[in-house]
Amino acid sequence: MLHYVSLTPHAGYIEQDDRFLCPKIGVIHGSSGTFYFDCGTSRKQLDVIDALRKEGEFKNPSYLGVSHFHADHIANFPYFASCKTYGSSNTAKYVRIDQIVDARMEVDLGDAKAILLPIISSHSKGSTILLSDDGVCFVGDALYDNVNQGGYNRSALFETIKTIEGVDAISIVSGHDAPYGETKEGVLAFLRNELKKLAL
Repeated sequence: MLHYVSLTPHAGYIEQDDRFLCPKIGVIHGSSGTFYFDCGTSRKQLDVIDALRKEGEFKNPSYLGVSHFHADHIANFPYFASCKTYGSSNTAKYVRIDQIVDARMEVDLGDAKAILLPIISSHSKGSTILLSDDGVCFVGDALYDNVNQGGYNRSALFETIKTIEGVDAISIVSGHDAPYGETKEGVLAFLRNELKKLAL
């Protein structure tokens, strides 16, 4: 059984389903709305959301941010059909995006805020990250390398690091399990080390 993992009073995530390629679903919830980040691929993840909505924990209206266009991050998109959606122009080629994220933008959730930022990533063109105003940053796959091209792109990684340095976050939550843990310091140490390797 999957669960909602609470990280702060307003932010957490729905666990990934380890039976197949399945990312976490990030959540920022406030007194007047809920912001989801990525769609996941498992029906069990949606069952968790359904249960928390029935209990009044996740309030409507709902919003959805899509980190990037890869299939495992958009598979459950039809479930979120009633949400206002946010993502990059590149992601909009694959799913309905109502608001293009090409600069920092905020969504008011009452006693919480969801903050969206574009990020340059080696992993995928047109990546977006989500930040809660109480210090959780959901990055989807933006910090991973490009497996199809065999590693990080040096200039893209430099820009990725700059963006992460600028976010006011305590926790960094990747879409899938990551080698660098979930602290900003750990993430930056890992990425800077990867950048050094590219300079050799």
